[in-house]
Amino acid sequence: MGIATFKTKQDDVVMEKNIDDILASLEHRPESTPPQITNFDENDRIYIKFVMSEKRGWNYRNKVAHGLLDSDEYQIGNCILIFATLLRLTHYNFSSEEL
Repeated sequence: MGIATFKTKQDDVVMEKNIDDILASLEHRPESTPPQITNFDENDRIYIKFVMSEKRGWNYRNKVAHGLLDSDEYQIGNCILIFATLLRLTHYNFSSEEL
């Protein structure tokens, strides 16, 4: 998709983008200058952000990564949300083509 997964911080420090930066990069903005054509569905992008990283949302990425889920929070409903997130990603074709 031609989206960089690294960013340069102050003092030329190169860091990997976090999930919020990557999801922001996936926003389809054909009217911007220069146009950002990703063909990523905005509803999918907002859903993934809400489930995985939004502080007002479920924020599962943070909870799982930092061990913040209690044992009773590992329920079938939460598993279904994560599975639904993966299913939304399956209809995209992520391929790298040599230019």
